Amino acid sequence: MRRAPQKARGGFTLIEIMVALAVGGIAIGSLYAVGAASTRHFRDQQRISAAQTSLRSALDQLKHDFQRAGYMASPNSLMAGETCFPPQGVDGQNNRLAALFWYTKNVDPAPTKLDPDGLNVLNPPFYTVDDVWLSGNYSTSGEYPNITVETDGVTVRVPMAWQAFRRDFTTWTGVNAGDCDLAAFEAAFPVGRLVRLHAQNGGFFYSRVARTACSGSSREPSGDFAVVVLTEAVPTTCGMTGGWIAPVNVMRYSVVNATATEDASDGRMTVLRRTEMRPDQHTNPLLAIAGGNGQPIEDRALLDYVVRFSVDFLMRDVSTRVMNYSLRPSAEVLANPERIRGVVLDVAVRTSQSEPDFTRGVPEAAFRVHPKGEGAARVRRARAELLLPNVANRGL
Repeated sequence: MRRAPQKARGGFTLIEIMVALAVGGIAIGSLYAVGAASTRHFRDQQRISAAQTSLRSALDQLKHDFQRAGYMASPNSLMAGETCFPPQGVDGQNNRLAALFWYTKNVDPAPTKLDPDGLNVLNPPFYTVDDVWLSGNYSTSGEYPNITVETDGVTVRVPMAWQAFRRDFTTWTGVNAGDCDLAAFEAAFPVGRLVRLHAQNGGFFYSRVARTACSGSSREPSGDFAVVVLTEAVPTTCGMTGGWIAPVNVMRYSVVNATATEDASDGRMTVLRRTEMRPDQHTNPLLAIAGGNGQPIEDRALLDYVVRFSVDFLMRDVSTRVMNYSLRPSAEVLANPERIRGVVLDVAVRTSQSEPDFTRGVPEAAFRVHPKGEGAARVRRARAELLLPNVANRGL
């Protein structure tokens, strides 16, 4: 047999194979690096997008709540003649809660998880934490007329025949016994909630709900009316027969450390909490939730990873005749809430994790999540200036 020529037995030399492997390795490595960078960038953008979306949603809720503050409540029930009789309550401050705002600027100390590693070296610090209590009717569309206060002074009968009551608490089919939706009525007037009684002469009286009932239920077997039993008796001098009744919510907005259930990751999260307080929980507003004065009526985290919650009020300057609205100190806000015309909200959140390629050095990059982590957490900030229509259209 004849041996094949050397050129007919083609193949690759060792050098050619090594060059091909090197080129292929470089190509695969480049593709991996590009893919990893794209994945990391995508995840970073997801975190930023989640922070921005949560911030917008929370700001929308804040706008709604602040602009509704004062609805069916008095701008300042401590003013002479504003109430027909001073309401009774813990440390005499139920009046203040009915007067729209309880406001504490720059709560100190701030929640410990705002900057757990002491990495925010800005001077002054970027973060600020305020504590704000609002009052107003956040539960129903209005107030309910033609009430009657019984001789005991605490039992208030609310006729079911009036359309305002029917649209909120009946089946819309009539006003016979059993038409009242007891669950809806109890949700609007739960035990512990503040209520405002509005007399025909314009005076107000504030008390708390001891219990409620509807006609047709086992509690009140007859009569086309609903019942609200108060904790403080209405003085006969108030003249409430034929007046109105409305629930008044006491809402608190504060930045606090997240609970273990809410923060199961790294234990370094702060939340903006929206809490409806009972009127007897305000002896010390900053300790009210943990103070043992009963549980809040409603409590939820409105926004996660909060690093800033600043509230400033625009008030009318009565020292001049000019319609001058300017930011005023918290003491003046408490003393004369009827002069408030607007509010400036400033809220900021950080991303849930730090980004290795993002270094701090500007306010928006001032927070790191982990003490040994590279880079910093991004911060997204929103600011809004709002008119408070339920106060601005009344008072001075």
